[in-house]
Amino acid sequence: MSFTNRVVSFLALFAAIAAAHAEAPVAVQSGLSSPHAAVIRHMAWDREAGAPAVTWVGAGQASDVSVVPAGVAVARRSAGEDLKVVYVVSRDANGFNVLVVSQRTLTERREPVEQVLAWHERARRWMLDNPTETARVVAQGAGIPTEHAAAALSGQEFYVARPGPALAQALKAGGADATLVGVLIDDAPMRAAVRRVEHARPAQVQVPVAALR
Repeated sequence: MSFTNRVVSFLALFAAIAAAHAEAPVAVQSGLSSPHAAVIRHMAWDREAGAPAVTWVGAGQASDVSVVPAGVAVARRSAGEDLKVVYVVSRDANGFNVLVVSQRTLTERREPVEQVLAWHERARRWMLDNPTETARVVAQGAGIPTEHAAAALSGQEFYVARPGPALAQALKAGGADATLVGVLIDDAPMRAAVRRVEHARPAQVQVPVAALR
C-alpha cells in the first residue's frame, strides 16, 4: 500500500471512530441531588422526536455530564482535570450543586450537551410550577416515600440556575478565585439551552433578580 493510500485509510478510520463517538449515547448522572433527571424521564422529553440518545447513570458511575458540589468542581479543575461548569443545578445548606462536563465532550458533542441542558432548564421551570407533583415524581424515580422526597427537595433552591452570574457565584462560593472562575465557566451551552426553552415555551417562570444576589 502506498503512503498516500495509508494516509487515506488512516483518515477514514479516524472519521469512522469520531462518527461512532458522536452517535454514542450521552451518559448523564441522575439522583436526588438532581431531581431534574426524574422529571425529564417522567415527562419523556428524552424520547421526543430528534432527542439525542441518553444513558442515565447513578452517582459514582462514569458519565459525560455529572452533578457535583461546586467545591468539588473547583478541586477537580485545580488538580488538572479539563472540565467545564455549564449549569447550576441547585443551592442547599452545603452550597451549590453544578453540572460539569469534560472539555472534550463539550467540544465534540456540543449539540447533545446543549439539549441535555435544555431538558434540565425545562425541568427546573416545571418543578417551580409543580412542587407537589415534583415530590411524587422524584419519589417514584428513586423508589422512596413521597414524604422523604419532599423533605429532600425542601432543602434545595432552584431559582439560582441562570447563565453567567449564577455560575460565577457558585464557583466563588466553592472556593474559586477570579482566574479559576474564568477557566471553569462555559455558559454558552446554558444560554443556548435557555433560548431553546424560551422559544418553545415563552410563558414560563420568571426568576426574581434578588435570587441572584
